[in-house]
Amino acid sequence: MKGARRSGAEPAAPPLAVRDPYRSGGQGGPLDRYRQVLDRLPLPAARTAAGAHLPVRLLHDTDPVGPVSHRAQVAIFIAAFSLWGLAVSLERPGRTSVLAALVFALSAWMAWWFLVGHLRRASRDLSIELAEEPLVLGAPLRVCLALRGPRRVRRVRVTLVCEERVQFQHGSDTASDAHRLWERVLLLVEGLDIERARGWYQEVMAHLPEQATHSFKSASNEIRWAFLVDIQAERGSRVTLSYPVRVLPPA
Repeated sequence: MKGARRSGAEPAAPPLAVRDPYRSGGQGGPLDRYRQVLDRLPLPAARTAAGAHLPVRLLHDTDPVGPVSHRAQVAIFIAAFSLWGLAVSLERPGRTSVLAALVFALSAWMAWWFLVGHLRRASRDLSIELAEEPLVLGAPLRVCLALRGPRRVRRVRVTLVCEERVQFQHGSDTASDAHRLWERVLLLVEGLDIERARGWYQEVMAHLPEQATHSFKSASNEIRWAFLVDIQAERGSRVTLSYPVRVLPPA
């Protein structure tokens, strides 16, 4: 009959740009439902590698550089003074020049260590591992913190945070602003004496909030999730490392 519709025909699915990009319609667990569209979602970058205790290891986002502590300031002053002394003594080379060069080399190394060196060592000896990545809001979270020795630690704290970062035009300049939307302390341990051979690791189980904001990135707006690991050594400066992670909305 003219104009009749076939009862067995199904309407074609709209393209991904028309549908909600997070509605994949997949089967299985929360994360399995996103596998087909994961590469097309507007998500911030998160670097990962294979883990030793759990399948996924997170990598910190940037090379850690700490604040200029008092020890670093003293080392920088000594390095500058010894460099000046070396320049003056080179007019009449002798033992003074050798001594000034040795003092400059030692103080320059100390300044590097207090600014960068001990932070890079902490980032090398520390690992954050997850049972799966990306995470899904409302789903269980399993995370493992591992720290190699030898090391004496006064306090270790792991916090999961969600931040919003916005870029906007201020006159002819581009400005940015960031504020924290949500945070939760997952682990707080004090008084660790870690041996070289054994190391130390701790697993934590938690649930992500279902009503929080999921990860998102556009040209001027970004919702960024990260694990912040704060380590206060028994001797030395405090180290804070950031490990970005992607978080998807409830499946």
